[in-house]
Amino acid sequence: MSLAYPGPTSELSNIVARDAFLKALDNSSLRVRILEKEPVNLGDALKLACTLEAFDKSTSQEAMNSSTDTRRDRTKFAKAAS
Repeated sequence: MSLAYPGPTSELSNIVARDAFLKALDNSSLRVRILEKEPVNLGDALKLACTLEAFDKSTSQEAMNSSTDTRRDRTKFAKAAS
């Protein structure tokens, strides 16, 4: 917004920028989680989005690793039992 309307920013322009960013997100659950934290401006919303996305990715990666470990353990058990 600052490129289109140079000069000092107002509270309204911060809210419009934040809302445009949130509307552009593909993930509606992420959008809701960000809104629950009540970010004041675009910067705050972006920081929250990055943090929550990183948490989501690390959680899904841990889940994938856990399921791989479980399959590996089952295979070891099956080989040991036979």
